[in-house]
Amino acid sequence: MLVKKELLNMHIIPQDIKGKEVYTADITDGILHCDLYENGEHILRLFSDNNNFIAYDMENDKWKSRNYLSGFSSPYYNYYYGLIGYKCSKNTLKIINEFIDGSLHYSGSAIISVLNNVKEKLREKEQKKGDELVEECFNVVPFGREAINTKVQQYMNKNIFRHYLFVSNIIKGKRKAQCSHCHRTFTVDKDKYKQKEEYLCPKCGEKLICIYDKYQGAKAEKAKICRVYKKDGILYYGYYDVKRLLNNRRYIYRVDSHYIVTESEYRNKPLYKCITDIYRVGYMRWQTNDWFKKSTVVTVECYNYPADLELLGTINGINIKDFAMSYKKEFDIVRFVNRCRDIKGLEYLVKGRLYNLALYITPKDIDLSHNDIAKAININANNLPAIRQTDITPRELDALQRMDIVVSADEITYMRSIDLLWYCSRINNSIIGVIKRYGIKPLLNYTKKAVKNSADVIKYNDYIGMCEDLQIDISSKSVRYPKDLKVAHDRLVQRINEEKDKIECQKVEKLKEFLQEVNLKQFKSEQYCVIVPECRTELIVEGTSLNHCVGQSKYWKNHIALKRMIFFVRQNEGVNKPFVTMEIDVVDPYNPQIVQMRGENNTNPKKEVREFANRFLQYLKGQLKKCNKKAS
Repeated sequence: MLVKKELLNMHIIPQDIKGKEVYTADITDGILHCDLYENGEHILRLFSDNNNFIAYDMENDKWKSRNYLSGFSSPYYNYYYGLIGYKCSKNTLKIINEFIDGSLHYSGSAIISVLNNVKEKLREKEQKKGDELVEECFNVVPFGREAINTKVQQYMNKNIFRHYLFVSNIIKGKRKAQCSHCHRTFTVDKDKYKQKEEYLCPKCGEKLICIYDKYQGAKAEKAKICRVYKKDGILYYGYYDVKRLLNNRRYIYRVDSHYIVTESEYRNKPLYKCITDIYRVGYMRWQTNDWFKKSTVVTVECYNYPADLELLGTINGINIKDFAMSYKKEFDIVRFVNRCRDIKGLEYLVKGRLYNLALYITPKDIDLSHNDIAKAININANNLPAIRQTDITPRELDALQRMDIVVSADEITYMRSIDLLWYCSRINNSIIGVIKRYGIKPLLNYTKKAVKNSADVIKYNDYIGMCEDLQIDISSKSVRYPKDLKVAHDRLVQRINEEKDKIECQKVEKLKEFLQEVNLKQFKSEQYCVIVPECRTELIVEGTSLNHCVGQSKYWKNHIALKRMIFFVRQNEGVNKPFVTMEIDVVDPYNPQIVQMRGENNTNPKKEVREFANRFLQYLKGQLKKCNKKAS
């Protein structure tokens, strides 16, 4: 064992041969101690007991752990190339050979062999510890290493991963095709199917992606699946990142990473968070085969193997297995189980096939105290068939509540495809007003012609909003639904900018009048003066020169509105050179306040600059009082 106090008491071995980089060694009480010299100067002491090593930096009088020597190690060749140039005497080489029980002949590799010998033992120790953790992780659940067995692979192949249509090369003018789902083979014309296109299997009707044998190669897909285990009355959740490799029409399954968690004692938490404390038993990354233990981990949305969900049974009227088989998508099983426990009446949403609402709606947005689903989610009862068929999300429900209309399943699907529902759920939208006043069908007919994607929906919302700002009457159909949306939108943008420019010019004129009244140009000292900006460009130049944010538009808007004004503190020797920027709140003319002062790179100005600023503040306060008295 290496004890620092004892190591320092070991005798220093003097340099016994000539050279620029030399080391000497000796063995005391089973510990090898090496002394390294550079140009005759003692720079480093190295100690090793063949199980560990430690270094002492003579120059800085500091102990260095074994990581200190990483500066000498090559990340590519795994040896300490920095020590190769060091030489030692035959006697030192003999001592090191005796210590490591080796037969070394080159002095540069001797000290490296000591370090590598220790590293190898430490690596073996860490590997053993990792293997024990591997076994602990696998042994904690009944299935252990067979978690992703043949049945699970078949389930993932059928329900999670994509299916392929394998097409052979041309044989006598024909091709043979095989479905990866039903495994049936049939003959097709040579030009009937195209590479990577999607088709339906003529045998089983499943969607398939065409892959020609000559282009097949190795294709990889990933999916995360959760398995549930029960052991000694405790539920465990195993999360597995499964990679499926396709090679020569055969699937190879590999677990890239996984971890196993178990629920701790359930704690009541705010329902909108829906988080459970869980303990991670083990976690592995396939790429490095490293295992870790951590106290907590957040569960994730993933596919769930239905056969395991029977262990969870029925919770408050909701059969977890039936729900997973009906939903057929990824979801967080731990989170959903806790929702079933906590939210009374959630089974009505599940029975009503509103699975997304059951998974994600927050309790404050729903009242399940009665059996009427329409009232519970605050929506027109005539919409229930459509929202069941489309399985709407909480955000889409919020949009329909805002619209307060009756829609069909096809209309919901279409609005979802152009993100109209998502956008209508946002607070700042103007489309809702058009829908309430003129109905949903005229808008949908218009969007099918003029709207191609969600960007056009945003553009149309901006167009309606600008019409409201400019008080343009949209009762006319041609105004409400412009033929060319882009041209109409850009025209209004130009008008809005012109109006803004007019308003800004008026404010700038008021600013100039204000500055003339308060007469701030007279205030200066022997070293400093104050300049008041009168255009936006001055603020941009100030912010760019001093590397701070005064060039942002909000500062200019507050400045010309006479709310929080910007003042430049300059040195008299260089009046045109930015020095310090000051922001003063002048909303209350009887009590103006310095909000902030910043020099270059947002630094605080010197004491004399702050004193000058305080004197200016008092002067400004007096001038504002005079102006108010004249105005009154």
